[in-house]
Amino acid sequence: MIKKKRVLAGVIIVAAVAAFILFFVITSEEDKIKRQFKHLSEIGSRQSGENPVFLASRVLHIKKLFAKECYINFPAHSISKNYTRQEIVSSTFNVLSRYDTLKSDFDDLIVFISDSTAQAVLTVKLTGTLLSGAYVEDIYEVDCMLMKNDGKWLFSRIEIADVLMGGR
Repeated sequence: MIKKKRVLAGVIIVAAVAAFILFFVITSEEDKIKRQFKHLSEIGSRQSGENPVFLASRVLHIKKLFAKECYINFPAHSISKNYTRQEIVSSTFNVLSRYDTLKSDFDDLIVFISDSTAQAVLTVKLTGTLLSGAYVEDIYEVDCMLMKNDGKWLFSRIEIADVLMGGR
């Protein structure tokens, strides 16, 4: 009787560990890509009164999300070029420095994965207040390409196709 209880307990423990691995450790490629967008949203936001030193420290992490070069096309602002990781860090800091608050939301994210590349189509909503006090609410349609490098999905192309709404 005691051996049966030990075997049953062992089976339950093994089943619990297997369930944990399936649900918490093994994540799909789509989940990994969505996590990259979550990190991008966190880095691309700003809280009121945020210390510029802390902002700079946080923005430095954005380079971990990008390939060595990333093509960015944003016709509404006459941007169409390859950016290095350092240029992305600098540009992000410069943009965020103009805001007292900024929140970036990524909605309607659709991901198409093919081997080591992925396309993501989404809507980006930016809301915030400039240092001048002006309120900003912009909505964009965005098309991104990501490439898998050493098991990590990195942004390699970002095209901001349409300005759906601009509230400046």
